[in-house]
Amino acid sequence: MPETINIRIFDDESIVGSVEAELPIILGRQAQGEPDVGRIVDSAVGKKLIIARFTETTIGRTHLHIEPIAASKVSVRNINEYRAVLLTGMPSLGPREKFVCDLPTIINFEKEGGKRIILNEVGRELKSSSSIIEPPLSSKSHRVVQTSLMKLSVANIGRAELISWLDNALEVLQSAVDSDDFFHRAVKSAIEMVELDQAHLILFSGDDWNIEASHSENPKLPNREPSRKILQIVQREKRSFWQSLELIGKQTVSLEGVEAVVVSPILDQAGTVRGALYGLRLFSSTAANREPIGEIESRLVELLAKVVATGIARLEQQKVALAAKVQFEQFFTPQLAQQLSRLPDWDKGREAHVTALFSDIRGFSRISEKLDPAVTVHWIQDVLGMLSDCVLRNGGVLVDYIGDALMAIWGAPEEQPDHAARACTAALEMLACLPILNKRWEQRVGEKTELSIGMNSGMAQVGNTGSKRKFKYGALGSNVNLASRIQGATKYLKTYVLMTEATQKLLPPDFCTRRIAEIRPNNFEASVRIHELIAPDHPAWPRIKTDYERALYLFEAGQFKLAARMMGNWQVEFPDDGAALVLLYRSVNGMVEGKNPDHPTWVFKEK
Repeated sequence: MPETINIRIFDDESIVGSVEAELPIILGRQAQGEPDVGRIVDSAVGKKLIIARFTETTIGRTHLHIEPIAASKVSVRNINEYRAVLLTGMPSLGPREKFVCDLPTIINFEKEGGKRIILNEVGRELKSSSSIIEPPLSSKSHRVVQTSLMKLSVANIGRAELISWLDNALEVLQSAVDSDDFFHRAVKSAIEMVELDQAHLILFSGDDWNIEASHSENPKLPNREPSRKILQIVQREKRSFWQSLELIGKQTVSLEGVEAVVVSPILDQAGTVRGALYGLRLFSSTAANREPIGEIESRLVELLAKVVATGIARLEQQKVALAAKVQFEQFFTPQLAQQLSRLPDWDKGREAHVTALFSDIRGFSRISEKLDPAVTVHWIQDVLGMLSDCVLRNGGVLVDYIGDALMAIWGAPEEQPDHAARACTAALEMLACLPILNKRWEQRVGEKTELSIGMNSGMAQVGNTGSKRKFKYGALGSNVNLASRIQGATKYLKTYVLMTEATQKLLPPDFCTRRIAEIRPNNFEASVRIHELIAPDHPAWPRIKTDYERALYLFEAGQFKLAARMMGNWQVEFPDDGAALVLLYRSVNGMVEGKNPDHPTWVFKEK
């Protein structure tokens, strides 16, 4: 059984660490005081490899436990209580679940992109290109050829060979425009450029691979179907591979009689593997004096795969409705337009579980009436620009700007199981922007810029919330309205970020929250519990939660004197805790006037 394995850590398409680790080992996120990604530390639960920085809250502090089982096999146990991961060979590994897998195996923490871990035996790392393949540049296709040939120029290739390769690549690219034989030209060029015996062009459709074109240099040689295991690895890693028989470790039916293979993924413009260009050499081939397949041959197949991808993109562009594209670019941000273009009937309403966030500048009307209009415009543009970056950086959709207010949603148009965590991370980043904004604007506007942020999670109707004349992608419904009311409640509770309990229950325990009160917003019949989101570096955490919630419990139980005493002492120690001051006021008011009919609910008469 493997006592030491190689663990490679990827962020999106970049490798950020490669470690040889003794088993068993824990994979998890960095805690305060621990070193950066790629380091192994002693933790309370054993040896831990840090695979994510402390800000990457989608990864648990202890997330996976890896231990040896047998030769080329390891056990992967998900010790996180909240988040599933995706493993090679199974749909997902849920919290507290365990799975035994062969090496190499790939672990994804998100459906697409994001954090990815590759486990492999030491000394048997994949022979692959040095970089992940990029999506095609359909409008600048000459750069695909130019870039790939530049990578080959260091190998002292003969001028005649380079010209021949370039002619082949350009012929394939041109055939995508004026020929129905585009795919067949690509596989024939692969055989000619790399001296292969057979080549296949395969497209991935649904859950299966379909061979679209094949060519054999010698029709008498047996035709070999592509190895699905190799195709799965190429699909997950988005890299070109050669001589991949060494990583498979055993012969399968599809690899019998095969000397070597070389495979490169075909990506679409979204970076998704659309297919593969697959070439192989057979032991029974009579060809002699051929150079072994190596990185140069891999680069040539990669070059053709990029050309094929560019050609496919050009063909598909003809099928795209230009009116829809113009409509997207006119009314939506580029990020949202890219998402919507992948969805059928995007403009028709549908239900989705989302988190809605509302944010505005506290005291904006009062401040702006003292300022020159030009200063006000520049100030609000700077603030909303930085807040918008926080939304987009965490995968949210900017729905609207309403004066100084910003509305955003997560969970639509594309499903995001962690939409509440993304929204709360964006809210914390918004607060972190304030020192930068105040350094720029405090002198000019006469006071500090402060924010009020409210969030709620639940079902909403998403789609075009505007009209046929002016499109606006967003969400409608009582859950969205409630998020707006929660934002308005911040000024009464003297807090900056509030959320409903519906949002708080969706968060992993890494987020710092405390229950603040039970309120009934204006025009809502039911009361709702609300929680405050606290910055993770608050010096009084967790006391600020435990002491406040204990006093809140006493207040709700009608023990006003005890609650007032606790909050009075707390106020001396932490005079800037606005929520504690409000609870002190409500407790003293209860001592004087007794319980009101709605106790302990705070009923708001205005928004």
